[in-house]
Formats: sequence, structure tokens, C-alpha cells
Amino acid sequence: MRRLAALGLIAAGLLLLTGLVWNQLADRHATAEAQQRLLSSVPEQARAAGARLQPVATSVRTGHALAVMRVPRFGGDWEWAVSEGTSLDVIADGPGHYRGTALPGARGNAAFAAHRAPGSAVPR
Repeated sequence: MRRLAALGLIAAGLLLLTGLVWNQLADRHATAEAQQRLLSSVPEQARAAGARLQPVATSVRTGHALAVMRVPRFGGDWEWAVSEGTSLDVIADGPGHYRGTALPGARGNAAFAAHRAPGSAVPR
């Protein structure tokens, strides 16, 4: 009887672990697809990489791509499209910009919200 209970607990643990891994893989795939879509729709003036003068983003509607965030310390290919807004739907696709704070590149403090970043970078 103990052996059967142990096998049942092991099977339940493996099923739980499989479900968690599956969810992580599905989230990673959905985020990568959303980032590809958002990166292609970032306004051109907010896209200039390596420009001596940093471009200033222009205001966009909630959920739309606002700018490209690059952090050189995370690697040369690390970049994420930033969307306007911080609702759970928006930050499920990547970082979101808090309305009411400075736009990226403008004078002042720009504030962003995000949660887990599956993988280190979105493939270009």
C-alpha cells in the first residue's frame, strides 16, 4: 500500500513539473512572437540604435509599441520593445511604460513595469 501511495505521489509530482515546464515554454513562445510584432511596429524616430543623440519617443496609444529598450550590460543583442501602458495584458508582451512619466529619451524620469523575461533576449 505504501509503495502504491509513493508511486502515486511521484506520478503527481511529475505531472505537476511537466505542466510547469509546458507553461514556461508556452509563455516564452508567446512573448517572443509578441516582441517580434512589437519590434516591427516601433516608430522609426524611437528606433535609432547607437545614435549620438538619443531619440525621444512620441506618445502612442495604450498597448502599442513605444520604443526599443537596450541594456548593453545584458549583451549586445539584448533588446525589448516597450509598449505604452502597464496593464497585465500589456506587460505580458514585454515591458510597459507608465503613463504620466517622461517619454523615453525626454528630460525627466521614465518609469517602466515588467515581469519575468523568458530567455535573455528576443531573437532579431
